[in-house]
Amino acid sequence: MIPTHEQAVTLARQGQLDRALEMLQQLHVVNPQDAAILYDYAICMSELGRKADAILLLNHLLELAPNHVNGVVALGVAFAAEGQVPAAKQAFGKALEIEPGNVYAMRSLGALAARAGYDVEAERLLREALNLAPDDFYVRINLAKLLELSDDPDATVESDRIYKDILAEDPAHAVAEEARKGLTRIAASTVRSKAVGNLRMDVVFYMIDAIKRFKDVNASLVGQITMEIAMLGRSGLDTNNPDKRYQVNLLPGEDFSGLELLSIMHVGVRQFDKTADTAAGLDREYETAVAMTPEH
Repeated sequence: MIPTHEQAVTLARQGQLDRALEMLQQLHVVNPQDAAILYDYAICMSELGRKADAILLLNHLLELAPNHVNGVVALGVAFAAEGQVPAAKQAFGKALEIEPGNVYAMRSLGALAARAGYDVEAERLLREALNLAPDDFYVRINLAKLLELSDDPDATVESDRIYKDILAEDPAHAVAEEARKGLTRIAASTVRSKAVGNLRMDVVFYMIDAIKRFKDVNASLVGQITMEIAMLGRSGLDTNNPDKRYQVNLLPGEDFSGLELLSIMHVGVRQFDKTADTAAGLDREYETAVAMTPEH
């Protein structure tokens, strides 16, 4: 019995991609000219990581329906995933010719343009997409990441605000972790900008204190303290204002500046994985702190 297109799409939405793919393959054999089936068949292939197969199907789709804008966008996404950036840009550009207000194509083209660094054209596209879809989290995260690359301090401030807005609105969203990492990078870059002789000695001394603090603490508690600080940092730690203080439940009776917590968290992470990427950019300070604390 031949399944229906609706049944296949329902399974795909439920995450049962392998079963959905089998159904769509059957449907495509029976209806080889059906653009809607072909599109969903290609998308299912792409979702399963079979990008090259998806590209073949999408090219076939566009032979049948050259102005199938969703198919063109999907082709761009598949090309981008395969590292074929020029082909991806061409596909997204074509999608915008077909449908000038296509937000997905705008944000994807903007994100691609930003990969090599800050790009004026990328910012223009992302801001245009934001005007069309001000609540789109993917547009906002891509714009924030782009602005973060700019040398303009105002751009950094705007990037920081966008990251914080995303986390305030939906801390569980798919892009929330990227926003958290962005806030950590901004905080770390602010710290780094004040370094003298390539080192922040205040951070070094905070780390020395943290190394001594953790010396006789069992690993489980160190992990819990580090995790609690990381949770505090999910909304952004203010590393510029020493007067702003934070409390850590597992370190009662004390309060800390944002810079102190960033330093303690870095040390805590390094207790478990000496190669982990904390996104704080404070490895040189940590190495110096370790060298200055031989008894640790």
